[in-house]
Amino acid sequence: MPKKTEVKEPVKTASKKIGRPKRDFDKKIFEGLCNVCCTVEELESIFTTDIRTINLWCEREYNNSFSTVYKELSANGKASVRRNQLNLSKTNASMAIWLGKQWLGQRDLPREVEEFNGTLALLLDRLKVVQTTDDFTAKAALSQKAI
Repeated sequence: MPKKTEVKEPVKTASKKIGRPKRDFDKKIFEGLCNVCCTVEELESIFTTDIRTINLWCEREYNNSFSTVYKELSANGKASVRRNQLNLSKTNASMAIWLGKQWLGQRDLPREVEEFNGTLALLLDRLKVVQTTDDFTAKAALSQKAI
C-alpha cells in the first residue's frame, strides 16, 4: 500500500499590517484648495504632511502624480481669476494696461526711444522723397537718351 504524503497547510500569520498607515485626505477639500490655486506649502500646512505624502495619495486616488492633478484642478481657478480681471479691466484702466502688458506683450517705451523713433520716421520719409526724386531724374535721363 502506497504511503500517503501529508500536505502541510501554510502557516497563518497575524493579519496585522506592517508599516505606517496610509494618509487619507478629504477629496473635496483637496480639489477646492487646488481650484483656488493654493501653493504646495499651503497644502502641506493644511494637511500637516509633506509633498511626498500628497503625491502618493494623488497616485492612489487619481492614478496620476500631484503635479498632473494640480494642473488639471487649478485650471478652473485660473480661469476664474482671468474672468474677474477682464471684468475689472472694463472699469479700471490700470488693470487693462497691466493685462495688455502681461498677455499681449505690450510695453511702455521710454521717452527717449519715442523721440528717436519720431525723428527716425521723419528722416526715412525725407529719404523716400529723395529716392523718388532721384528715380524720376534717372528715368527722365533714360527717356531723353532713347529719343
